[in-house]
Amino acid sequence: MNEWLSFEDALLIVVRQRRIILGVFASVVAIATTWILFLTPQYRAAAKILFATDRADISTSSERPTELVRTTEVSENVLNSQLQILQSRDLIEEVLNGLGVPAEEPSADHDSSTFPTKIVNFPGNILRAVYARLKDSDAIEPSSALYWAVLGALKGIEATHIRNTNVIELAFTGPDPRWAREFVNRLATAYVERHARLQQITEAEDFFTRQSQLLHKKLAESEAALRALREKAGTLAGQQSEIHDRLNEFGAELARTKVARAEQEERLAFLERMRASAGKEGNIATPELLALEAKRAELLGHYRPDSERVR
Repeated sequence: MNEWLSFEDALLIVVRQRRIILGVFASVVAIATTWILFLTPQYRAAAKILFATDRADISTSSERPTELVRTTEVSENVLNSQLQILQSRDLIEEVLNGLGVPAEEPSADHDSSTFPTKIVNFPGNILRAVYARLKDSDAIEPSSALYWAVLGALKGIEATHIRNTNVIELAFTGPDPRWAREFVNRLATAYVERHARLQQITEAEDFFTRQSQLLHKKLAESEAALRALREKAGTLAGQQSEIHDRLNEFGAELARTKVARAEQEERLAFLERMRASAGKEGNIATPELLALEAKRAELLGHYRPDSERVR
């Protein structure tokens, strides 16, 4: 007996069980068709938000004031943070409160009263009621319509960053196109308003301008007080080393001047003696002799009179 069935044997089995196979196939097709017919059509509304940042360029220099800088260079981390803010519960609650909290999830807003939609949503409503009963959540947030509305909105929201741009795409998928469009528009508006409040461009610029003016005023007062203290206390410790160096320079210059003066006085005295000697003896000093005597007088300014160099 062959371990593997031949093609003829397999075909024979299919022919014999054709009623069961056709019945199963027809049942699957019928269930799928019924489910598709009962499903509520889903519509997608989208909006795009251009993200830019305004920051105050804080200056600590007295020459350059604090100024407001607008830049389109936004890091990936900042954009991801904005995506999280777009999908935050408090922002969605703010939008839903403006629209009015529905009794059911936002994805089943107006079409929830139709019979097919009720049939489709019936298992979810049963599970939700069982969950609330088991958790005994009559007095806590999950039992409120707003909680389930926010939960349904979060399921339909899509917030994505378009690559290589500063644009964020915000979309919502729901059964009612008008409600989805209104929800997306209000969510985008609420996000822009919140972003503006967080930035507080004008207030930040005014604040830093006032702080800069205040610091300039305090700096001028401190400089005036420092000048008054210098006049009152005299030389500061930071100036003592500079004055000491200047005194050393003056002392060295004075010593050099004294040496030059002594040299000139010695030379003058020698010339006076030579003139007196020449007057008495009637001899006239030659230029060579005068040069030698002048050199001797110069050496006397540097060495002792009994030095070998002077002799």
